[in-house]
Amino acid sequence: MTRPTIIAFWINAFIPRDIFGLTSTVASGQYANQTKIAGPLAISDCFLTDQRSFDSGRRASSRLHSEGVLYIDGDNLLLNQSHRCDPTVEIDCEDGSEECKQSADTSRMNLSLMTSTIADNKAIISVDLAANNPCFFGSPDIDVKGEIIVDFVAEKISFAGKVEPFPAFEAYVAIDSNRVQALFQILPLPGKTPADLFGPPNRPIAGSVPFA
Repeated sequence: MTRPTIIAFWINAFIPRDIFGLTSTVASGQYANQTKIAGPLAISDCFLTDQRSFDSGRRASSRLHSEGVLYIDGDNLLLNQSHRCDPTVEIDCEDGSEECKQSADTSRMNLSLMTSTIADNKAIISVDLAANNPCFFGSPDIDVKGEIIVDFVAEKISFAGKVEPFPAFEAYVAIDSNRVQALFQILPLPGKTPADLFGPPNRPIAGSVPFA
């Protein structure tokens, strides 16, 4: 198979619209009929979900979105990256009034190309993503840590790493502008909440897709 020349990938963390036992519907106000969750502590107000399920679109609402484009020119590699956190919306749990709307800092979201040339028929990208709730001082991070491996012999792209038990996570790949493939999709663990974000990521996640 001909070696790919452009590999685009993106990783999202998002709060699903519906989580059994956790989400509830906003009864009134400008966000009526959207869903919300409680914050990480008993004194917290409520926060809107991302009002969606899995979505491969690059603009899908996310707590963190990290995107990379790997350019392959012979044995030479170049990685471009961009990062985004869509606004966190804090509301009063009872009347639904907005109390904070702010986007998280993206400075701790990084993709790193391990070598500038193909080595051992592979290209490896380190993934180190962290962002927290900007409307809650001292809120824990949502973390994603791992590696994206482009294997030119096995003709596949894989991810191996760890995420948090909450919220949901997804990753997608498009090779040479062809169809989008899901690298992984994972819902929150049952019973887990933002309170379970304290500490490093501890939930293994892996996935792979072929070049074809």
